[in-house]
Amino acid sequence: MWGADGARLIRAGCRRLRNDLGYVVAGTLCVGLGIGALAVSFTVVQGTLLSPLPYPEADRLVTLWCHFDEQGIAEDFLSEVELLDYARQSRALELVSGVLPWRFNLTKTAEPEQLVGARVSVGLLALLGAQPLLGRTFSPDDAVPGKDHVVLLSESLWRRRFGGSKDILKQELELNGSHHQVVGVLPQGVRLGEDEWDVWAPLATDTTRLPPRNARGLLVLGRMRPGVTLAAARAEALTISNRFASAYPDDYPSGSGWQLRLVPLKEHIVGEAKPAFLLQLATCALIFLAACGNVFSLSLARAATRIRETAIRAALGAPRGALRSSFLFETTAVALLGALLGLSIAGLVIHLLVVAGPRQVPRLDELRVGLPTLALALALAVVAGVVLGWIAAGWAHRHAGWHHLRDASELAAMSRSSQRIQGGLVVLQVALALVVLISTGLLTKSYLRTLRVNPGFEPDRVLSFQLFLPRAGYPPPAAVAFFRDLEEELRTLPGVRHVASVSDLPFTDSDSNGQVSAESSPEATTDHQGAAVSWRTVTPDYFETLRIPIERGRAFDGSDQVETQAVVIVDPRLAARLWPGQDPLGKRLRLLKWANSEWLTVVGVVGAVRDASLTLEPREQLYLPHAQRSRRMMSLVLSTELDPMSLAPAVQRRVRQLAADLPIVNLVPLNQLIAASTARARFNLWVFALSTGVTVVLAVLGLYALAAYAVAQSRREIGLRLALGARSGDVLRMALGRILVLVSAGLATGGLVSLWTSRLFQSQLFEVAPLDGTAWLVAPLLLISAGSLAVLGPARRALSVSPITALRQGSGWRRAG
Repeated sequence: MWGADGARLIRAGCRRLRNDLGYVVAGTLCVGLGIGALAVSFTVVQGTLLSPLPYPEADRLVTLWCHFDEQGIAEDFLSEVELLDYARQSRALELVSGVLPWRFNLTKTAEPEQLVGARVSVGLLALLGAQPLLGRTFSPDDAVPGKDHVVLLSESLWRRRFGGSKDILKQELELNGSHHQVVGVLPQGVRLGEDEWDVWAPLATDTTRLPPRNARGLLVLGRMRPGVTLAAARAEALTISNRFASAYPDDYPSGSGWQLRLVPLKEHIVGEAKPAFLLQLATCALIFLAACGNVFSLSLARAATRIRETAIRAALGAPRGALRSSFLFETTAVALLGALLGLSIAGLVIHLLVVAGPRQVPRLDELRVGLPTLALALALAVVAGVVLGWIAAGWAHRHAGWHHLRDASELAAMSRSSQRIQGGLVVLQVALALVVLISTGLLTKSYLRTLRVNPGFEPDRVLSFQLFLPRAGYPPPAAVAFFRDLEEELRTLPGVRHVASVSDLPFTDSDSNGQVSAESSPEATTDHQGAAVSWRTVTPDYFETLRIPIERGRAFDGSDQVETQAVVIVDPRLAARLWPGQDPLGKRLRLLKWANSEWLTVVGVVGAVRDASLTLEPREQLYLPHAQRSRRMMSLVLSTELDPMSLAPAVQRRVRQLAADLPIVNLVPLNQLIAASTARARFNLWVFALSTGVTVVLAVLGLYALAAYAVAQSRREIGLRLALGARSGDVLRMALGRILVLVSAGLATGGLVSLWTSRLFQSQLFEVAPLDGTAWLVAPLLLISAGSLAVLGPARRALSVSPITALRQGSGWRRAG
């Protein structure tokens, strides 16, 4: 019996929906936009913040960092000595391993290639719980110097370069000029951070010849013992910090604010993106509620047209439950159709994010519209459909009195309570749209401000690429000669103006840093407390190539050689810190506890350069001549009069002529590297822009629906006023005046909410105040303009009402047959 009744209910509901396609299309679109936006945001949050990292018991994995708060260093790597000492003293961590990012030149092949990888402690793979797809992982013997010429390959490299052949375990590869035995292949997904490494090599440690304690460059990971809390592990790290400071006061000065800190690995990977992701999720949740508000308005309007039908069915004895069920089925069906549309939109957007999204967004390639998102979307659709259907059914029953059987003119009349509800929804939609518009305006202005930041050099028409010379065959004099000869070759290319080399190219996540000590006077024999600085090795034309201004003194030249006086160039911030109020030229400093740490004489001061981010203040920097402190990994920069990429083939040929086996890496225009540094801000802006578009569309639909209904309900009064000679302005004020009041209330509410929400993402803004006047002025004007367009159609219909027709319809007259 119930089955037959249910079938009749479904058939009748489908028939009614088919006869009211306008309601179906509008409701499906509103729910689809709301659920689509929420599904995208939830998928991002679930895949990045909620999903565990792909390691066993990943919540026990932590990273270890050095902090020098008083020196402005929030996160610094550890040295090998610090890693070994911490591992010996820690009881909270059962495994501690170090990671040293590395580059490997794969040569003696048809196509040489530079591979991204790392040297790692032999226990790292056990710490991560990784098992090899083929072969074995590292053993303790592999960490012995001289026995460390073994490597693990990633599955992607194994399949791409070696066809997935199992014979790879019998092969030796030439990496950086030395033979390495392949002992295993790691499966897809074994990685740290955003990029998958091609090659893993053991970190060999010679305990008899350890580098200085402050030679930091290791990312250190640990696994907490079962039962150990993060708070306990952090307390132990602070205790070990105090021991280090007491035992080695020269390395950890009392005024530096130094200590060891533990950060969960997941927090380290996604920490900076977390506020933006959560803010986007909250915004999309509000968008979904706004979409439900539109469907609610549509459902009430539709229920009003069915009051006569409801009254007749009730008079004929139809059960109240059956009448309510018909409303529930129809609204739920529309909501489920909207959910399917929203999931389709979400799937497309997530696919585009994975394929084309910036790699700077953490765990982006792991995103999938999976079961959690599917369950959420369907659950929200069912709940929304049931709630809205229940309310609409209840409203229809309350107004389905006997008078509706007698007076057809009252069938579409809405009660004052329903009008208040619909008006309240419009206020909320306008308020939400204003909040999102202001937020997007602030982010847009912040992003545009970022693009206008002067990095301290000229990146336009500059081609850059990187070369890594193998240790074998390129001792320091040979490395200096190679880059000098290559620069001379490249200068002969048509359109090339200047050529230079630098050890760490700005905006490449490559950096060398340490501490320096200034000589207080020519007779001084003791050092001042070291100041942490970033340093680069450059060839003489570097400053001219990138047009970095020489503020005082001179640039490097051919006279700066190994056998001549050791020289250095500093930036104004470092000079002011080391020699406040003094002329830095002729002053001396040295690099603390580095090899060949002789005194360096300052011969020039150059402009400050932003090298890591356009939004961060330039770091204190110094420059060393390549001839005096050579490096084998260098980036070359060519300033040209042409399109930089038009020179790429000629550059590759010249490099091949000097070293046929040397792979060229990151051959791109320099301004492309700077653009990549703003990728995360650009991603956040696009997400908010899409959210803004959806919100404004929903608000406009709500205003249009309310305006159209207001005009339809006022046709008789409009006709009467026109017949009595009313002016157009009076008619519009009568028909649409309430809407203007609602829009004003929505703008006021949205403005008050924005006072709070704009401060939530202040950390995402650059040189823009949360109460920036431009965003707060433009956002309401855009919304008012969009709202005006929404009510334009209903307003025109109001003015085109025929008085005679309106009066006939209002009085119930009928044309004689």
